[in-house]
Amino acid sequence: MKKIFIVILTIFCLISLLGCEAASNKPIENDTISENLTKGNPYVYDIGGPVSEYSDPYVLIYYGVDTFLFDIAGREKVEEWVSQFESLENPKGRDVSELTIVNAVKELDVSREAFEEAGKWTYTKEQIEAIYSNDQKLINKAFVNEFALLVNDKIYTSRWLATHTMEDYKKEGITEDLLKEYLNKIKETPLAEDHNKIYNKLDSSK
Repeated sequence: MKKIFIVILTIFCLISLLGCEAASNKPIENDTISENLTKGNPYVYDIGGPVSEYSDPYVLIYYGVDTFLFDIAGREKVEEWVSQFESLENPKGRDVSELTIVNAVKELDVSREAFEEAGKWTYTKEQIEAIYSNDQKLINKAFVNEFALLVNDKIYTSRWLATHTMEDYKKEGITEDLLKEYLNKIKETPLAEDHNKIYNKLDSSK
């Protein structure tokens, strides 16, 4: 199904390349983990960077809104909601990281019955349950990117792991076994650079 999020992600990429990419190169202080939470979300650990199907905390269908919401909430209402977000036309708008299907459903007051019927071919039952749960832990489990690491209901991206230490991992309950399993998952992906950095940290701790 065609999705508005394709357009939104294009905007997101432009903004990321212009403003957020610098954040991914900024040194991370080991004792300030809380400063690296994604937009104040205590369940997502990332350091920012260009949108990517590999390096983002969530799968791509989490971002943006489906066109079937036009039929449920009305095209004008949906387009007005989308227009509030940061873009080339609205550079001081709401942060695009908040343009998610969860926020869209909540703020456009989309009924669960209508969403389940229209979205049954796009979202799993688990994802629909999470969207309407208002529970960030369930949302993380349902939408976590397979190339991110989910530990104790929190999401850690490869970017975060690559810029932190073994001591930071221990504080977050990330064990060596979990890291080894994760490294095997990402070693043949475009995350090779992050893989090598994480591997070297693990190897040097032995």
